Amino acid sequence: FYVVSPESLEPILASLKRIETYEFAQEMDPQERENIIDMIAQFDFHISTRNAVDFHLLEHGIETLNKLRGTDSDFAKEVMIKRQKIRNVNLNTADVKLMTSDPAVVHQKLVELTDPKAKLAEEDRKLA
Repeated sequence: FYVVSPESLEPILASLKRIETYEFAQEMDPQERENIIDMIAQFDFHISTRNAVDFHLLEHGIETLNKLRGTDSDFAKEVMIKRQKIRNVNLNTADVKLMTSDPAVVHQKLVELTDPKAKLAEEDRKLA
């Protein structure tokens, strides 16, 4: 008979869950397991690459802004005055949610950007 304190219950359950997951992974078809590992590796690579690129672009942007602010010209002062009047971009939350939930939506929007369609009605295009 063992006494388990309420505080130790959560870590014990987490350990048992890990053991169960490990046993499940051992029972998987080797090809399916390899596919999952490949997918996780691809996600890891993509996220790491994206973070590195975003970081370097952020550094470049900060350096560029510092160069502008470092100049003592009327031009830079006018830019800063205009900049203060610009509103922050408000992202459409519903749009972001849709795009993050379905990669096909992002792909379709990219296609629309790279292959724009005429905004003319079909009959107007036939007349032209």
